[in-house]
Amino acid sequence: YGAGLGFVKNNGSIQKINAVSFCSDFTEPAPAEPRLIVTKTVTTADDDTCSTDVNELEVAAGDDVRYCYTVENVGAGPAEGVILEDDAGTPADTGDDFTVMLTGLNGLGGLDSGGTATGMSALVAIAEAGTVINTATATATGIGGTVTVTATDTATVTAVMVAETCPDNFQDAVNQLSLTT
Repeated sequence: YGAGLGFVKNNGSIQKINAVSFCSDFTEPAPAEPRLIVTKTVTTADDDTCSTDVNELEVAAGDDVRYCYTVENVGAGPAEGVILEDDAGTPADTGDDFTVMLTGLNGLGGLDSGGTATGMSALVAIAEAGTVINTATATATGIGGTVTVTATDTATVTAVMVAETCPDNFQDAVNQLSLTT
C-alpha cells in the first residue's frame, strides 16, 4: 500500500479468551441461635422485690408467697417473642396457667444475646398443707423463626400446719374448771 500515501498496514490477529468460572465451597453461615436459661424462685409475701428469694421455701399453710423469675439469653443470637408461662403448681391443669409480665425485653418482646429479663407473680395463697412444685417455661424463636428454644425451672413450696398456741391464761381456765366440777 504505498509508502508516503498515508496508509499503514497492520498485520494483527484476534484471539479468543476463554471465560473462566470460579467455584468455591462457600456456605452461608447459619444465623446465631439464642439459648435461654430460666431461674424461678419463691419468697415470702413480705418481699415485693424478690431480694430474699430461694428455690425451696417452707411456710405455714394459709400463707401467701410470691414467685420470682429471671430469663437470660446466653446464646449467640437474639431471642424473638419471649414468653414466660407459669403452671400455677398444677401441671395437669392448663386452665390456671398464667403469662408472667417481664421487664427488660427489647421493644419487640425479644431478648438480645447476653440480655436478661425479670418478673414476679402476684401473691399466691398456699391454702393447704403439702408440697407445691411450681414450673415456669420460657419460649422464644431465633431470627426469622429459624429455631424455637425452650427453658424451664421450678420452685418448691412446702406448707406445714402450725399448731395453735394456747393463751397464757388457758391453763388457769382449765384449773378453774377442774375445781368447780
